[in-house]
Amino acid sequence: MKQGLTLFALACALGTALPTFAQESVTGSGGTLTAPTTVGQNITVTNVTLSNGGTASLSCPITFFGAGTYQWNWSCFGGSLNVDGSKVASLSGTMTLTCSGGGRGGRTTCWHILSCNATASNGASGAVSVHAKGGANNAPGTVTAFTASW
Repeated sequence: MKQGLTLFALACALGTALPTFAQESVTGSGGTLTAPTTVGQNITVTNVTLSNGGTASLSCPITFFGAGTYQWNWSCFGGSLNVDGSKVASLSGTMTLTCSGGGRGGRTTCWHILSCNATASNGASGAVSVHAKGGANNAPGTVTAFTASW
């Protein structure tokens, strides 16, 4: 038999199934999203209450920030997703801040939308999405929707 027997060949030879990784996902809301505008600082999401009763947080170092008249944009790389205090995935992604409303006496509403690729410690890939409603001038936002799968 050849050396370097693959996992597939070994499973076939033993008549067993290939190992599978459990897909996990969490959803939640609440908590705070903070996004500085300086490269090297971190986009952070803290104290998200998960539907299963746990908590989630994330941090991702900013690698790009650009501000336009109607939209601000961030990129981040090398971040981490933590569930109940344990790191479950590495992150990289993009975020936008858009605002609408205003005018004479009008109320301005702003939304941060963060979308990240996630890589779990077992090698499984997934995604993280955070929507946060915040004030003008990039005030910290309240997380209204949080989803993560890996």
